[in-house]
Amino acid sequence: MSLRRSFGRSKGSRPNGSARLILSVKKWSCLSSKLLLRFLKIRGHSLHPDFQEGDYILAAGFPFPSGKIRVGDVILFRQPGYGTLVKRVCQVLDGGRAFDVRGTQIESTDSRNFGPVPRERVSGKVIWRIRR
Repeated sequence: MSLRRSFGRSKGSRPNGSARLILSVKKWSCLSSKLLLRFLKIRGHSLHPDFQEGDYILAAGFPFPSGKIRVGDVILFRQPGYGTLVKRVCQVLDGGRAFDVRGTQIESTDSRNFGPVPRERVSGKVIWRIRR
C-alpha cells in the first residue's frame, strides 16, 4: 500500500488530519534533535557562588539559541578522564574553535589543568539555572 493511499490522499490533495499529525511529529523530531535540551544537577563547588551543589541547570545543545559561545557563557563539555564538566568560558580561542574555561575556585579542575576545550567536545550551553 502506498503512503498516499494509507493516509486517504489522492494525487494533488492536501494531507488529512492523520497525515498532518505525522508530518508535525516529524518536524518536531527534527527540531528537538537540533535543539536538544538537557536537565542536569550540579555536583561540586567549582562555580560557587554562581552555581551551588544541588542546583539544577537547563542546557541547550547545538545550535545554541543565542548563537555563538562567548566569554562569560557557561558550557557543558566532555573532558577525557573527568566526564562531563560545567565551566565558564573565560577566553574564546582560534576564532571559536576552542575555549579556555575556568571555575571560580582556585582548586577547580579547568583549562589550567587540561588546556583549551575544543569545540567538538562542547555538548551544551547553560540557558537556565534553578536554585536548590
